[in-house]
Amino acid sequence: MGITNSRIQVLDPQSQTDFLDRVIVGQKLAVAITATTGTVYPVTFADGLPLAYQVIITPSVALPQPPFVSGKTSLGFNVTLPGTVAGAGTMDILVIAA
Repeated sequence: MGITNSRIQVLDPQSQTDFLDRVIVGQKLAVAITATTGTVYPVTFADGLPLAYQVIITPSVALPQPPFVSGKTSLGFNVTLPGTVAGAGTMDILVIAA
């Protein structure tokens, strides 16, 4: 049983462009994090990424400050967990692009 007549629309009011039928989603689940200060975690995708994408990070442990993403390229990016992480845990990473 397949899906027929499905349609996805991604609205981008900032660039005044809407994309139809095209969404790219990538994920990395349960990426290990350690109890350290200001650790940078490189994240790569072997299949590559488009030029523009959004990254959402969900940690399993309390963080003193929100994580941030830097160094975005077509192969991946860095996730930095600023401050001292209370204990070891994991983070789930979701990448969305249109």
